[in-house]
Amino acid sequence: METIKQWYLKTYPDDELGRELTDNAITSVDVYEMLKDGYDIYDDILQVDDSLIRERVFEKVSDDLHIPYDDIYELLFNYI
Repeated sequence: METIKQWYLKTYPDDELGRELTDNAITSVDVYEMLKDGYDIYDDILQVDDSLIRERVFEKVSDDLHIPYDDIYELLFNYI
């Protein structure tokens, strides 16, 4: 499975902020599991503070794992 950064740069090559995504080998599964464990999407997972990138990544996770987008989005609020 490709990493979130690999996918993002391939899918959105003109988004310069995408180059700042974490270089860690984080996949869709990792994003979902880390969200469930209470990690912060911006600081801990993506290392980019941009809501458009977050939305695109959540759509990718939703598609890859066949989980409704809203279920993934709700994980943002489980630990606030």
